[in-house]
Amino acid sequence: MTMWIPYNWMASLRAESPPEAVSASEAAHELRNFVVGFFVRSTGARAWETDFLASSSPTVDQWVGERRVTIQFSSSQNGKMNEIVYNMLASGSKDALGIAYGAVQDFIDDVCLAHGRSIEVIGWRVADVEHGARWRSVPFLPSALSAIEPMRDVAPEFQSFIRLYREARCASSPMWRLVCAGAALAGLLQGDASGERSRNPISVEMLVRSGAYSFYPQFVDADAGTLSAWVEPRRQAVLADLGGAATTDQIEVSLTARREIESDAKLAALANLTDLVAREVLLSAMKGKEMSSEDIELEAVYPS
Repeated sequence: MTMWIPYNWMASLRAESPPEAVSASEAAHELRNFVVGFFVRSTGARAWETDFLASSSPTVDQWVGERRVTIQFSSSQNGKMNEIVYNMLASGSKDALGIAYGAVQDFIDDVCLAHGRSIEVIGWRVADVEHGARWRSVPFLPSALSAIEPMRDVAPEFQSFIRLYREARCASSPMWRLVCAGAALAGLLQGDASGERSRNPISVEMLVRSGAYSFYPQFVDADAGTLSAWVEPRRQAVLADLGGAATTDQIEVSLTARREIESDAKLAALANLTDLVAREVLLSAMKGKEMSSEDIELEAVYPS
């Protein structure tokens, strides 16, 4: 089985400075200067850059809550914006990232509406100016695989699930990935009178690989049916948002809620896990056998 990869931009911060600088920064709690830069691109761009010229975007000062931030724009060699940079006072790297992440999402919302062009965040870096400590978060780029023979003679009952899974796998938005993967998983389980698919186990390896282990410990030793039952009301809440209907239940997954880094990280992990479980259930159903956690590769997703 080829290795499943969690395609998302929510990798954890990794220190790039000497340990003593990082330790000094983490031990300090007073407000001080931080710089947070977000790497951006337009959808479908061949390089990490957008459809906007950085030279046409002046430095901007604004308030984010009670914090005043300065926004600057960096460019690629051809002058196109490829990074949005925030300067602010913060008490630590997580504090700075949390403030800037919400602010950049609001900024991108406005730009997409104003110009009818797309921008998506694909990574970020954080610097503590006083202590000279730096961190970076960039997507994991997997190695290439050999081409494989396409599957043939697929039963008609699985065609719609294959298409749904492709939508989930190819989407850059974790919200859309959750909607499509959740639909595929729910449909596969509903179409199984024996209930065997619902009993397909969720292994610790699957939780670790998807990034869900720390966010969703309730799925340790759970099965596909348990995950689908938990995901479905959240998927329905998103569909209600798409239809313009307000949801009455207090569901934490919302298309219209302001995006924050903690909620986006949890959403990406949930989308990853649903994607992975839906794929395993679909493959096992097509092969006519129950999935086993022993089939999951133990190879680490991220290089050391």
